[in-house]
Amino acid sequence: MEDSCILYRLTLEQAELLCKYYNKDINNLEEYEIAELLDRFIDEHI
Repeated sequence: MEDSCILYRLTLEQAELLCKYYNKDINNLEEYEIAELLDRFIDEHI
């Protein structure tokens, strides 16, 4: 079975909250790093 994905857009406010949750400065992160934080958050909370 192939990997599939659903595209999801984070608002800037959501990205800022996610970065704050992990004590990261959003200004020092690339978009893919924020996406990795979202993946991490989901993995930790399911």
